[in-house]
Amino acid sequence: MLYSDLKRDLTVVMMTNNQQMKVDGIKNAIFSALANQPVSVPKKSVYLEIRDKVLANADKGLAYYRDLKANHQDSYDFTFEIGDLISTGKYILRRNKFDDAIKVFQMAVALKAKPADIAYGYELIGEAYLKKQDKPNAQLNYKQAVAIDPNNKNAVGILQQLAK
Repeated sequence: MLYSDLKRDLTVVMMTNNQQMKVDGIKNAIFSALANQPVSVPKKSVYLEIRDKVLANADKGLAYYRDLKANHQDSYDFTFEIGDLISTGKYILRRNKFDDAIKVFQMAVALKAKPADIAYGYELIGEAYLKKQDKPNAQLNYKQAVAIDPNNKNAVGILQQLAK
């Protein structure tokens, strides 16, 4: 990422190999420090904190996540909580731990969030069920995704394919 403040003639280049790295807070802290302004230290990524714990043991990892949410919001960034859970579920899904991914996605869709984000969570639950060869549950979740967000073209397309 390349950030420039042309008025102050400052440029910051940031690179990471971590998924879901929230660089905006770090960028803001760097610009503040360079301008001799108070620096606000960004909060830690929930996704990066929980993904390996959930991969190792979904129930213990999700209990750890709930503890972070209940007791450590001062240290961890929960501003896009559904996104962090969806990213965690996708991380687990890519490792073929379908039931564990479904648990994470179900936790995500239970949150108060934008309808499109909740619909995406249901779409991913459907994908996990498809990978398990469980077509009825896949269809149920794709239908839920479309019911929440009729503009979810991917879920609509998959439902059409499953109907054939």
